[in-house]
Amino acid sequence: MIKHVPDGNYHAFIRAKELDPKFDFQYYLEARHDSGGEFWPNWQIETPYVVVPVVSP
Repeated sequence: MIKHVPDGNYHAFIRAKELDPKFDFQYYLEARHDSGGEFWPNWQIETPYVVVPVVSP
């Protein structure tokens, strides 16, 4: 991930060639810092991953 300086948000890109159109894309994030870290989505509150449908061309 790369920090986008103007807005302070982080951006990440995954190339289409890295995805298999037979499967949906699933992800979660882990943010780490000096005193620990956190997962998003929070597994204690909701499903601990996000699923993005992949549509083949």
